[in-house]
Amino acid sequence: MRWVNIAVLTAPFLVVGCTSCSGNRPGDAGVDADRSDSDILQHDADVEVHDADVDDGSQPDDADIPDGAMPVNLVEIHSDRPGLDCGRGCRQLSFGDEVFGNRYDVGSQYVIYEGGDLRRDNFFLINYESGKESQFAWCSHSQGDPYNCALPAVHNGYLVYDTRPWESDFDWTLWLYRIGDRYRTPLVTRTMTERARALRDIDLYDRTVVWWDSTIYPAGLYAMGIDGGDVIGLTRNECGCYGPPLIWGRQVVYESWAHYTDVWMVNIDTHEERNLTDDEPLQFSAAFDGQWVVWCDSRNDTSPNPGYLLYNPDIYGMELPNGEIEPLCDNPAAQMHPDVHDGLVAWRDFRNAENPNDGNQWATANVDIYLMDLATRREVQATDLPGPEVEPRIWGHRLFYVAKDLIGQWAIFMVDLDEAGLL
Repeated sequence: MRWVNIAVLTAPFLVVGCTSCSGNRPGDAGVDADRSDSDILQHDADVEVHDADVDDGSQPDDADIPDGAMPVNLVEIHSDRPGLDCGRGCRQLSFGDEVFGNRYDVGSQYVIYEGGDLRRDNFFLINYESGKESQFAWCSHSQGDPYNCALPAVHNGYLVYDTRPWESDFDWTLWLYRIGDRYRTPLVTRTMTERARALRDIDLYDRTVVWWDSTIYPAGLYAMGIDGGDVIGLTRNECGCYGPPLIWGRQVVYESWAHYTDVWMVNIDTHEERNLTDDEPLQFSAAFDGQWVVWCDSRNDTSPNPGYLLYNPDIYGMELPNGEIEPLCDNPAAQMHPDVHDGLVAWRDFRNAENPNDGNQWATANVDIYLMDLATRREVQATDLPGPEVEPRIWGHRLFYVAKDLIGQWAIFMVDLDEAGLL
C-alpha cells in the first residue's frame, strides 16, 4: 500500500503519503474462466440507481443466500464518450466516477477502484480482458448517508472490503465477495470504541486477508483466513504506527514508524520479524511481490526535512530472501510510488517535469511512468502524455496507471507492454 506522515490534497484527487495502495499481489490465478461476463453482470445496464435507495450494493433480501450474507448487485456502466488516445498498446479502462486518489487494486482479469470525491465514493469493478465496467457498491464519507467503506482488495476472483454504518454502534464489518456470486459474506465484525477508530488498508493473497485495525486493542496489523479461523495479530508495538500490510504467501511487508520510518517483514505463522531497512533516512511506500521488496528511499534527499518534503526520493529494493539493499533508480529527480511484479518495477518519475526535484507537484507536473526489467536493469520510459501519469501498478506484462482523460477526469489506463514494445 505505504503511508508516510504527510498529506497532499489537490481536489478531487487525494493522496496521503507515498502510497501505492494494495496492488502488489502477483500470481492471481484461479479465476473461474467458465463464468462469462453475463453471469457476473447480473442486472440490466439501464437500471437507474439512486443513493437513497441502496445499501452500499445490497439490494432486496434473497431467501436463498446463507445466514449473515447480504445480496450484491453489479450494475453495468455504459459510456458513449471516447477514451483518451494514450499511445501504442494503451487504452482507457475506467469511465465511471473519477478515480479517487490511489485507491485501486489490480488482479488477474480485474481492476477494482474507488471513484467519487471527498464526500461520496463508489466502488467499480472492471474486467480488463473484456472491458466491461460495473458499479459494485455505494458508499459515502459523511453522516446522514448509510455507509462508509474501505477500498477492496482483489485476488483469485475474490474481493474483500469493509463497511461501517454511520449510525448505530459504529460496527466495522469485513466482507468477502466471490466475483459472480449474488451475495457477500461477513468475515469479522468489530465495534469501535470511539469514532476515530477504523478498520482499513486491506490486502488479500490466496486464502488469507490482512488489514490495519484500531477498533480493537492494541491497534496494529491483523490476518485471518477467508475460510474462517482465528484473527492473528502481526505486530507487537501498542500503537497505530504501521502502514498498510502487503501479503504474499505467508509473508507480510509493512512500514513501521515506531522509531524511524522503516520497511519490515513478518511471517504470519512464526511471527518472525525482520527490519529490512534499518536506516535513519525514511524508507516508505513499499511494494512486494514475494521475490522483491521495493520502496521510496530518502537517503539522497538534501532538503531540510528529508522524506517529508519529497525533494529527491529514489527507488531502492531488495531481492529476497537474503539480498542486499540496492538503488534501482537514483536519477537526480524525484522517483516515487513504486510497484513490482514478476521481475518488473514501475514508478512515477519527475525527471521531465519543470521542477524535477519537487515530488509534491505531482498533480500538475509533467510526471511520467518509468519501468525497469530487474533481470537486466534495463530502464524505459513507459508513458509520455501531457501532464501527470501516476500510481503505477504492474500485473504480468500489463502496466496500469492513473491520468486525466479527455474530459479532465482522473481515470485508469492500461498498457500491454508486449504490444507497446516496452519489453
